Amino acid sequence: MIRFLAVQHTFSEFLGALEPQFEARDIAFTYLRPVTGQDVFANALQFDSLWLLGGAYPVDDATHAPWVADELRLVRAFERAQRPVVGLGFGAHVVALAHGGEASPLPPHLAYWTTAHATDAGRDDPVARAVDGRRVLVMANGSVAAPPDAAPLVVDDAGRWIALRPQPRTYAVLFRPELKPGMIEDMIMEDD
Repeated sequence: MIRFLAVQHTFSEFLGALEPQFEARDIAFTYLRPVTGQDVFANALQFDSLWLLGGAYPVDDATHAPWVADELRLVRAFERAQRPVVGLGFGAHVVALAHGGEASPLPPHLAYWTTAHATDAGRDDPVARAVDGRRVLVMANGSVAAPPDAAPLVVDDAGRWIALRPQPRTYAVLFRPELKPGMIEDMIMEDD
């Protein structure tokens, strides 16, 4: 059986709409929850993929996300084991940071609809082709500049990166395919 590890950064952000897709394909998933104090540690060889989920704070907020350094080590361990890594929202920022992107706490909250535009670098990428021309919801807090060696695969209407692939099996995605309406309501209420 295929097994995914998902790192959950808040109580309200989980695999959401992706869970039934995984279950229909007999993919098991295990949540690792640093938000509850659980250590960010896993053996990359025990899992087939790493999913880094959204979060309520910027990745450089050490007060609210003190586990980011451990998570960067986890990303590198999965990549060394040649396991896929997917970062969504906060998780995308962790991936970009792991590959040399620079973090900023600004803007503190970022949520907007935009049209996804595949770039020349994303022309042959299946994710970029799948979303090209579609309206997507981008959600993250703070920002991380695209790593110097990772050309964006997808940009928003303003030309900012919303998807990149710094390694052949690693994606950073700022648009949020996992979100369900109830999750958004829970996010709003979780930390006021």
